Amino acid sequence: MIGRPMIASLFLLCMSMLVLTPEKPYLAQVLLQKKLSTISVNNVPLRVFSIDAMRFNAAEHAFSELPSARASFLALPNAPGLHAMYKTDMKIWEIYALSKRPEAFETAEIGRLQTSPPEMILLSDDPLDFHDEMRYSKMHPLTYQWILQHYHRVAVPQKWENMWQVYWRNP
Repeated sequence: MIGRPMIASLFLLCMSMLVLTPEKPYLAQVLLQKKLSTISVNNVPLRVFSIDAMRFNAAEHAFSELPSARASFLALPNAPGLHAMYKTDMKIWEIYALSKRPEAFETAEIGRLQTSPPEMILLSDDPLDFHDEMRYSKMHPLTYQWILQHYHRVAVPQKWENMWQVYWRNP
């Protein structure tokens, strides 16, 4: 006989699968027939959602313009995975910068950036949940101002301009 705890556990497992399926590429492909794209990371094929492949390809294009930046870049605010893909350290502590931080925290982050400034910054300044006040530039104004003072924006191909704002460190 199956007891209540077992039924509850099975129910939670099934609900978790339903919730996670759209977010996990393999599950989405198998269960929802979502189309995936293949990218190559360190010569290893990786199946990802199309939007993630586009972001990766846009980053690859940026690195092709400044190859030395593969070892020294900062991807903000929502792509800490790029650092893992390229086996580089994140220059700051806030790895998923989607909420406003106190001024003291931002100042400390800028201090970390000043001791080891990245060659390139890939910035996604899109409004979070379509709220303009929730752009990285508005939630992290001191860091954004530091970027503008020490970096210059580089043009990217039109097909990728919605992916990243690309900044190179000033000479």
